[in-house]
Amino acid sequence: MPRQLSLGNGRLFVNLDEFLQVREFCWPQVGLEDHAGGRQFRVGLFCDHRFSWLNKSWKFNYSYAGDSLNSDCSAQSDFLQLSLRDEAFVHHSLDAFLRKVTVRNPLPHARSCKLFFHQDFRAYGEDYGDTAFFHPVSGGVVHYKRKRHFLCSGVADGLPPASFACGAADTLLHGRFLEGTFRDAEDGHLSGNPIAQGRVDSTLEFKLELPASGEASAWYWVAAGESLRGVEGIHAKILASTPERLAGDNARYWNHWLEKARAPEGLPPEALRLYRRSLLLMRLHCDDAGGIIAACDADNLQFNRDVYSYVWPRDACLVAAAFLEAGYPKFGRKLLEFLSCVPRVEGAFLHKYCVDRSVGSSWHAWADAHGKPQLPIQEDETALPIWLLARLAGAPGSKAFVKRVMRAFGFEALDFLASYRDDGGLPLPSFDLWEERRGTTAFACATVFAALRGGAALAKISGDLKRSRIYAVAAAGVRKAVLEGLWSKAHNRFARAVCEGKLDCTVDSSLHALWQFGLVAAGDARMVSTARAIARELSVKGGGVARYENDYYHRAPSHAPNAWFICTLWHCRWLAETGEAGKARELFEWCCSRASQAGLMAEQFSTADGRPLSVSPLVWSHAEFVATALAISRVGAFAPARR
Repeated sequence: MPRQLSLGNGRLFVNLDEFLQVREFCWPQVGLEDHAGGRQFRVGLFCDHRFSWLNKSWKFNYSYAGDSLNSDCSAQSDFLQLSLRDEAFVHHSLDAFLRKVTVRNPLPHARSCKLFFHQDFRAYGEDYGDTAFFHPVSGGVVHYKRKRHFLCSGVADGLPPASFACGAADTLLHGRFLEGTFRDAEDGHLSGNPIAQGRVDSTLEFKLELPASGEASAWYWVAAGESLRGVEGIHAKILASTPERLAGDNARYWNHWLEKARAPEGLPPEALRLYRRSLLLMRLHCDDAGGIIAACDADNLQFNRDVYSYVWPRDACLVAAAFLEAGYPKFGRKLLEFLSCVPRVEGAFLHKYCVDRSVGSSWHAWADAHGKPQLPIQEDETALPIWLLARLAGAPGSKAFVKRVMRAFGFEALDFLASYRDDGGLPLPSFDLWEERRGTTAFACATVFAALRGGAALAKISGDLKRSRIYAVAAAGVRKAVLEGLWSKAHNRFARAVCEGKLDCTVDSSLHALWQFGLVAAGDARMVSTARAIARELSVKGGGVARYENDYYHRAPSHAPNAWFICTLWHCRWLAETGEAGKARELFEWCCSRASQAGLMAEQFSTADGRPLSVSPLVWSHAEFVATALAISRVGAFAPARR
């Protein structure tokens, strides 16, 4: 089920699905401990002896309130003859998720309504040992396990919840399967059971009196903390400040945050809106400790029940670089400080990391099928942090920061990149950026070249002139080896990789890295013929650009490969860079049209039915959109044509 809205503050992260149900609830670090794990936190209404959870029978509209991280959504039920407005946010300084639900009665007579909020926490993501209990001080319920407490409460017409139920969920007890307290709500009455332990859930009820052709509202919130005292303190602050005031404060905070952004000139209003929305969504996925996760969507399980909530050094550096271009260097610096503290092997970064700086899960093997040792790395993930550092080095007052990072991992990484090459100068094999095959890829070569070239300047700043010369020579060697070893005369274009001594000439969008990282010019004849092949072979009917020829990932049988946001935006930038403004506009507008109603961008789109596929939002998609918006603005791709 696609995520329609993401909310957060760098510590608490919440996703809402198409039925406005909470599906991810991460705290105290973004993406690490998901206390919802994709389960549904339902919202339901009971009116005129009829009950309905928000589901596919309702009609929904999704949006954010202007340039903020406050949602502003609506839903309508013909069955109940009711409509509602849902306004939700995670406060920027309080670790609390709040939402206001306003129910409107279109009928010419007054009606009584009950509004239900269901909670299905599994603290620490574990499926056992939780407790839920009625909390008489707040009139709500508390879910807890060890150092994770969640106080759920609210007010309607100045009163706390009217009723509650705590109970077993997904549990077989005395021969009876108990689904959860959400079933208890469906007759319009909650049991009032005050405590449950094990695998538990809870439901709260609010009473609303709806005037004829009028409306009534309830505020609901969840406070997150390490102790009961902690969440009680947040609850008290919400009541003292009032939820309405906190909502306005939160909107103003994010409006002010966006005022610092570099504004691309000449873009249509919708594209500018998506640019600002992308920056906000990128910010949500930045943990306050420095890590930047790829996505936070528990429905997309990739390998062995795994998710995307990790820090891939590649994705994170590209997101940080987009932030830098937009005027936010802070996220790049914090990311590099984060990477300074993670485990590495022989100077190289590993596949991915958790936001607590531990090593993430991986499918990169430490040995081949014959047991021969190999490094379980993607070499671009070691190169890109150096490339990012070199870009940050141009900022005033950055010399001390550069020296610190170079001591922490920069010199070690650069020494690895300079030496991890074959006799001809090409980088040795590693896993590719798509994480599907092992070889020496054009993408890795381009990033290694950029890192070594930037590393020469970084070493000079750090006072090591000998190493500076070594890195400069190594960069030149990589460039020469690529131009000779990855060029296919037979195809008149660059190959995407050398695998086991043979050229892999599959047309691949990642070949755009050759000009993006400066190994060749965008207008170089060799790059032009390569990019033309990408356009010819990978353009998708209906718009967009695929990853590579015959891509199988999420591909429907008998259909062409799916279009990806990032691949489309890469080619869009190349077209703009080489003066093909009209074609660049077409691809950019395709990306704008494929964003969700609220401005979220997925990983890819199905050629079978046009649906977004895989995670949404994918932070890398938004980062490439930001970078592309700035790039095409610089070259005036949306400027009126001269007559």
